[in-house]
Amino acid sequence: MFEKLVYDYFFINLNDYSNIGIDFEINIFLFILTIALCVCFFVVTVYRSSIQGIIRQLARSGCKDENTAKTLGELGLDRSVFLKMSLSRESRLTRVVGRVGEKIFTYEEYVAEAKQKGGIKRDKIDFSTAKFYIREDQHDAAKHILETYGTSIPRTILYCVLFISLYICVALVMPEILTAINSLLGSFA
Repeated sequence: MFEKLVYDYFFINLNDYSNIGIDFEINIFLFILTIALCVCFFVVTVYRSSIQGIIRQLARSGCKDENTAKTLGELGLDRSVFLKMSLSRESRLTRVVGRVGEKIFTYEEYVAEAKQKGGIKRDKIDFSTAKFYIREDQHDAAKHILETYGTSIPRTILYCVLFISLYICVALVMPEILTAINSLLGSFA
């Protein structure tokens, strides 16, 4: 009984509806989409918390120029993979956080470098010795990140529960939805 109920609701194929006639299991697709969204929620939460973490630590430590810059180890952030990835490429974080000794391009140099084969080459960063600071002209952006990038695991879990609940509701009414679409398509034929 339970297996038939699961099969009837979970394995709905659009091909079972004569006017739709597409071989596609819609609820399985929606399930995979829901799980992918939940994974994305957790990745974004970790990413945003690592960005907020470095800005918070740099602000607390007074790292506002090259003379007061500190390494990730001194800030207690040397284990964050997301943070290292963000600092290694062009991102919102690298516009706010500067690195001692990095080459800063003028607009003309940036355009010329971008036109060359291979594009803009960023320096390889040795995170054990590289020192970081909040750029002087980006204190407002850093403040904005501190105020708006607040994330929490319970809120992320709540979002996931909400999306899974929404999926369950849609999956349960999917036969009625598809029957209505099938009838609508039949009336046009």
